[in-house]
Amino acid sequence: MQRIFLLFLIFACATANAQVYRRVGPDGQVYFSDHPGPDAEKVEATPAQAVRLPPVREPTDTTTQSGSGDAGQQEEASNAYASFVIASPANGEAVRANDGNVTIQLSLQPQLKPGHTIALKIDGEDGQDISTGEGLAIELTNMSRGQHSVEVTVVDDEGNALIQAGPVSFHVLRVGVGGE
Repeated sequence: MQRIFLLFLIFACATANAQVYRRVGPDGQVYFSDHPGPDAEKVEATPAQAVRLPPVREPTDTTTQSGSGDAGQQEEASNAYASFVIASPANGEAVRANDGNVTIQLSLQPQLKPGHTIALKIDGEDGQDISTGEGLAIELTNMSRGQHSVEVTVVDDEGNALIQAGPVSFHVLRVGVGGE
């Protein structure tokens, strides 16, 4: 009933001079209307909250078109990554995984470049490396219950760390068997 009321208030606030009336029916239910009726009282609706988001900016090309720039700087700028985050699990999240399998979702912008890999660290120890940019998901299998941390780094073909995400700490929830 509250959801209907909230939806109605949002709709009512969207119209310029709309009035909202409230009445209690014989069955004890509360009714809202835009028409005054017997036993109806006027409800003051506050304006809905609005948020203005900044416009989305297109990434700009940082390489120069003229031959006067340093080639190493141009290559480095073209290999730059804008963002790298561990999308899930969220930091501090509890993950129910009775089989111990946890999926780590990554977001990398722009996608992984040829020759680059994503190095994974689980609880401070090296894990698997990813060398493809398609579907940045890592399946961790047979994780023990308790707290774990994950950290990922994009590494170029020479072993240089380019961008890092994490660490993210999460808890694996598993059913204990035999009173463990």
